[in-house]
Amino acid sequence: MNAPVKTFIFLFACLAGYCLAAGAALDSQKEVGLAVEPGWLLIRDVPAGQLYDVDAMSKTKFTIRNGSDQARRYGVKADKPAKVGVNVLKGYTGIPDPAWFWFETNFVTVPANGAQSIKMFARIPGEDKYCNQKWAVGIDVEGKPEGGGGLVLAVSPVFYIETEARADLKEKPAGLLGMAPGTVVLENAAAGKSKSVAEIKVYNNDSRKHTYKVSSVIPSAAPGCQVIGVTPGFEWISKAEWLMPACRELKIGPNEMKTLVLDLDIPQNAGLTGHSCEGIIMLEPEEGSADFVRVQLKTIGR
Repeated sequence: MNAPVKTFIFLFACLAGYCLAAGAALDSQKEVGLAVEPGWLLIRDVPAGQLYDVDAMSKTKFTIRNGSDQARRYGVKADKPAKVGVNVLKGYTGIPDPAWFWFETNFVTVPANGAQSIKMFARIPGEDKYCNQKWAVGIDVEGKPEGGGGLVLAVSPVFYIETEARADLKEKPAGLLGMAPGTVVLENAAAGKSKSVAEIKVYNNDSRKHTYKVSSVIPSAAPGCQVIGVTPGFEWISKAEWLMPACRELKIGPNEMKTLVLDLDIPQNAGLTGHSCEGIIMLEPEEGSADFVRVQLKTIGR
């Protein structure tokens, strides 16, 4: 009897929200297909120490679609991205413990040419260090072989979690690089030049010093590729240089913290009156994972 062959065929269709795998059964040559929805997910402001019901908070369930002509059983679980062999967006790191994100069941039977939806949950430990975090979770969906042979389809979408943003922490953020708060909100921002509109605490939790590149960025990508998502109700700021860190490089010693100051320079004729915009301040060490802060400008005035 032939052993099952696991095949990963990835096609990310992020705009449609699907992650697909496709192939042909080795023993019957009949076409089979597997798709999951969403193929990309960002959940924000996940509180520490509380149960987060993804369906209740964002009206999103995880759906597995079976494109074959017979019912199939699938296993589904959360894991670290490296364990399922997927890359993550710059600014995110693998979740410290995949058990913090789970599904209501780890096995799903999907009818022929049908779909089945299940709920998703998250619970982050109730410690201050887990605020302001940006994590990636690899989702492993794998068909279960029947009769010991044939093609086993699998897909691995990546989900992203941003925990609640807080500035008043009782302990330094988790991770080798930490920033607080994770989101800076500027109410009634005005066009023109404004100095020192906000301060961000940057923590080097490593045992050696680092030099961090500091930049203002507007996330963008080629069609069909994943990119950091803008917060609902906001639009990306038109020019990255309108939101500027006071320095382009930050040197921090081991286990030390420094403050990063932000300035604004929005032209009077920018046409943003009444708009709410968002920008990203990205910090990248000479080696290792980057981190970022969202900066939200609400109701921009003249």
